[in-house]
Amino acid sequence: MTRERNQHVVPTKDGWAVRRAGSSRATKVFDTQQEAIEKGREIARNQRSELLIHGRDGTVRTILRLAIVHRAALFTEWERSQDG
Repeated sequence: MTRERNQHVVPTKDGWAVRRAGSSRATKVFDTQQEAIEKGREIARNQRSELLIHGRDGTVRTILRLAIVHRAALFTEWERSQDG
């Protein structure tokens, strides 16, 4: 998976945005983080990329990685530990 296609869910002054890695412009802004995550998952699944979910402080808290299992696209979740 190429990093350029990775999607990020990030906080903004207007809510939560989905943004492609390396882009300064948001793909779309949502009122809630959950709405942004749902759209981000859809985009990441279509582009076969990862979805990085940021917390309110801007740090990455969760990474969803796409896994292809028996022709089905599934996401695996990696939680960032507070220690690392």
